[in-house]
Amino acid sequence: MEARMQKLYIISLANSPYCKRTLERLIDILVQNQKYRRIPIEVVDILEKPMFTEILPIEKYPAFYIGENSIHQGEMIEGEIIQM
Repeated sequence: MEARMQKLYIISLANSPYCKRTLERLIDILVQNQKYRRIPIEVVDILEKPMFTEILPIEKYPAFYIGENSIHQGEMIEGEIIQM
């Protein structure tokens, strides 16, 4: 039985150019490499779901979390996304 992957939460701001560029890079990676498409990802716009700021300590956007564990905060380049 295959182990269930934990969901990757990407906390973003819709009007942030850093978030927009990072999400565009992530989409490019998902389109180019099928193995990454198995990762469950949820993109959360903090303006639509502000309760995430009450639960998670967010210093920079976009913020990447697996559960309550921060794995990165701030804009990412393609190589950083793949390493994550």
